[in-house]
Amino acid sequence: MNLKLLPQNTLRTRLVFLITIISILLSVLFYIFPFQRFATSENEVKKVYFAENITPAHLDIIGKFNELYKGEIEVVPVDIPYDRFTTNKRKELITRNLRSRSSRIDVFAVDQIWIPRFSKWAEPLNSLFDKSDLRPIIEQALKTCTYNDTLYSIPLFIDIGVLYYREDLLKSSINFELLKEKLDEGITWKELANIDVRNPKTNYKYLFHADNFEGLLCNLMEVAGGFGGNLFQNNKVNFSHPSFKLSISLLHDLIHYQKISPAIVTTFNERESFLYAIKNDILFFRGWPTAKKIIPVDKEHQCKVDNLKIAYLPRAEIGESRSTIGGWNMMISKFSSVKEEAVEFIKFVIMERSQEIIFSKRGYLPILKEMYTNQEYLNKYPDLEFYYKLISHGIHRLVHPNYTMISDIITSNVKSALNREVSINEAVKSIETEISKVTN
Repeated sequence: MNLKLLPQNTLRTRLVFLITIISILLSVLFYIFPFQRFATSENEVKKVYFAENITPAHLDIIGKFNELYKGEIEVVPVDIPYDRFTTNKRKELITRNLRSRSSRIDVFAVDQIWIPRFSKWAEPLNSLFDKSDLRPIIEQALKTCTYNDTLYSIPLFIDIGVLYYREDLLKSSINFELLKEKLDEGITWKELANIDVRNPKTNYKYLFHADNFEGLLCNLMEVAGGFGGNLFQNNKVNFSHPSFKLSISLLHDLIHYQKISPAIVTTFNERESFLYAIKNDILFFRGWPTAKKIIPVDKEHQCKVDNLKIAYLPRAEIGESRSTIGGWNMMISKFSSVKEEAVEFIKFVIMERSQEIIFSKRGYLPILKEMYTNQEYLNKYPDLEFYYKLISHGIHRLVHPNYTMISDIITSNVKSALNREVSINEAVKSIETEISKVTN
């Protein structure tokens, strides 16, 4: 027996045994987990994270999309609720997320006035959406989607300023039928102030939101529009037009001279204004169409909400009613790894069945022409015809990367004038000086 060969034979035996064991283990492993799962991720479900104020309407649409693309794409909602985040805080939250190049957001909804600000973090969409995708969208909504001739967003819904009035209170007037006719045509500020309605709860007739925020600027634009002016002409702040100062003066007079609006309006946002109007039986107040569905009220006040009707906003004697166009758009993060899947989701959201869900469940105005012109929809939702008239004559805000700063400058100074902390002339001069610093 050759003892020197024993170690070599033992080593070879052990090596053969080890290879055999490894082969068996690999066979079992690849049987349980097929090779293609390791080689490629093509068969994995692509997750699209969607940041928005997620409502039951959103969840309904997301659920239908996920069912349609089951096993391929899954939209994961990232809720940023209005009751926890103000509009500005929501903007800051999304901004911080995108600055960190986080993959947790693929599609995000933004106020249309933020498009220039978010464009640096957004994927250009010109090559991802064909003309056939955009053709059904109403022009006023589509106009808000571009910046520097580049398509950066797709509208989720559109909004428009309206005059709310309590029909039950208006009926106490001896001239109800005449007043209803005037409201249908467009009431003037003088006519509104002179309405005599018995209201034991308050002498105030009109409410608007005038805290230092975007809603005050919308009010100013609409009042100026009623005088035939435009605060933003040729995409610049139009200080020279008389309507700029007139609009501040009118809101000031509603509080301090005509006294048909309470001084407390300078502390109101839209939500606070709506709730105050309902609880205190204010006859008229400015708002957005969505307010009736998204602002919760106590059960004892629900009957008042049911009596709310909408009309054109007040105008000057020789002017016409104008409303500010609002709304939210969807953008795709340039850092997203699922851009194609994100596009599929956005296309699904702007389909008729999805837009009808958004409108019927949440009150968000649709962005499709078909829903405003097809008689089948108009029979089902008669208010759409009136909304389309408002939108067709709506006015847009300034498109500028520093728009938020410009808006803050205007509203903070106007609020000071409404509170009589400064004169109207001083407020206008201060606005002009401060804005020149951020636009030049």
